[in-house]
Amino acid sequence: MIELVSPNDNQIQVAAKVQEYFEAGVSVVWLVMSSIKQVHVYQSLKRMEICINDDECSASPILPDFSISVSELFKIPS
Repeated sequence: MIELVSPNDNQIQVAAKVQEYFEAGVSVVWLVMSSIKQVHVYQSLKRMEICINDDECSASPILPDFSISVSELFKIPS
């Protein structure tokens, strides 16, 4: 699941959405925060990685062969 987060989104509501996704059986959640050029990749409610710059964001286990760097996602020059 990929969720685009805007600066106006309420942090509590976003966290509640992530929890709902996992309760519904989703295996991985990406919170894409374009205003700060970060992707928060959740593998569970307790396991989250913040990806920035040239970090690779993985869609595993749903799409094990798919990953993209934050710089590529936001077209940030290296």
